[in-house]
Amino acid sequence: MPRNIRHYLPSLLVALVVAAPKAALAGNIAYQAAARAYLAAAVQPWMTDPTIIAAVKAQNAAFATISQADIVGWDREWRAENANGGGPLIEELLSRRLSGWLRARQSQSQGVISEIILTDNHGLNVAQDVATTDYWQGDEDKFLLTYAADSKSWFIAPPERDESNMLMDVQASIAIRDATGARIGTLTVTLRLDAL
Repeated sequence: MPRNIRHYLPSLLVALVVAAPKAALAGNIAYQAAARAYLAAAVQPWMTDPTIIAAVKAQNAAFATISQADIVGWDREWRAENANGGGPLIEELLSRRLSGWLRARQSQSQGVISEIILTDNHGLNVAQDVATTDYWQGDEDKFLLTYAADSKSWFIAPPERDESNMLMDVQASIAIRDATGARIGTLTVTLRLDAL
C-alpha cells in the first residue's frame, strides 16, 4: 500500500464509521416521510368510512364476552388452516364483503399496497385483502403501539424484505376510532417501498 494512502487510512475509516449511521438515519427519515405522505393522501380517508366503522363495531359487539382462551384457540386454528392452504375460518373471513372492499383498494394502489388488515378491539382480524399468517394481531407492535397505547398517530415499523419476492416492505398501523373518538380497532397497511 502506498505510504500516502496508509497515512490517511485511519481518518478515512473514522469518516466512514461516522457517515454510516447518518446515511441510515437519512434513509429512515426518507422512507418514513414517503410512507406518511402516502398514508395521509390515500389511506387516511378509509378510517372514517362508515362500512369500516360498522364492521369493526359489529365484531366488537359479537366478541364482547370472548376469553383469551377463545382468542388463542381461533389463532391456533387459523395457523393450522394457513399451513394446509386454507380452511373454513380463513375462507369465511376472506369472503366477507369488507375483505373484497379492501382487495379493491389494494388493487387500485398500483402496487404500493401489498397487504391490508383490519382488526377489532381484541386485535382479531375483521377483514383483510389476503390471508395473513395469523388471526390475532393483539400481541404484535401493530396493535400494542397503536390501539393498546391509545396512540392517535401512525406506527411505522422498520422496513423488512419480503422473502417471497425480495422487495422491501414497511408496515404502517393506526388505531381506528368511531365518531366519538373512542378506539374500536386497528388498520395495518403494508407498503412496498420500491413502488412508493
